[in-house]
Amino acid sequence: ANKPFKPNKKLIIAMAFVLSLGFAMMVSLIFDALNDTVKSKGDIESKLAQRLLGFIPLEKNGKNGALPVHSFFDSQYRRFAESVRTFRTSLLLTQLDREHKVVAITSSSPSEGKTTIAANLAMSLAQMGKVLLIDADLRKPSIAKRFDIPAFQPGLSNLIIGTETLEQCIHVDESSGVNIMPCGQIPSNPL
Repeated sequence: ANKPFKPNKKLIIAMAFVLSLGFAMMVSLIFDALNDTVKSKGDIESKLAQRLLGFIPLEKNGKNGALPVHSFFDSQYRRFAESVRTFRTSLLLTQLDREHKVVAITSSSPSEGKTTIAANLAMSLAQMGKVLLIDADLRKPSIAKRFDIPAFQPGLSNLIIGTETLEQCIHVDESSGVNIMPCGQIPSNPL
C-alpha cells in the first residue's frame, strides 16, 4: 500500500504509444491517398490509362548542365542510346496501323530533358527515314544552340510570318542526317 492507486504511469505511457502509433499510421495513409505522383510503370499506366512506351535513364549532365546533343552516337552513353532505340521501336510498333507523321515532346516543367529527348529521338528515327526536328518553343528556344546553328538562321517564326520559304528555314545536321527547323527570330509576342 506504499504505491499510489492513481495515476497509473505504465498504462498512460502504453496508451500514449498506441494512440501516437495509430495517429501516425492514419496520417501516413491519408498522405499516401492524396499523393498523386508517379512512382512506377504501373502508376503511369493506371493513372493515365496509357501504355508506357519506354524509360529513359537519368544520365549525368555534361559541363553546361545538359547531355551532349549527339549522345545517341556517343559510346559513353550506350545505355541512354539503347533506351532511345527502345522508345523509338515502341513508338513505331504502337502506330503500325496509322501513318504517324508528328510526334510532340513536352513536359510540365523546365529542364526535364525535352530538347535532349527530342533531338536524340530524331537522330534515332533518322536512321530509318527522313526526319524534321522543329523547335516550336518560341519563348526559350534551345535546338539551334544545341546544334550550333547560328542565331540568325531563319526558322519556324520566319516561316509563320512569311518572310522566308520552307527550304530557307531548314538546316541539315550533317553528322546525324536530321533536318532541323530552329525557332528562328524570337517574336515579341510568342503567343
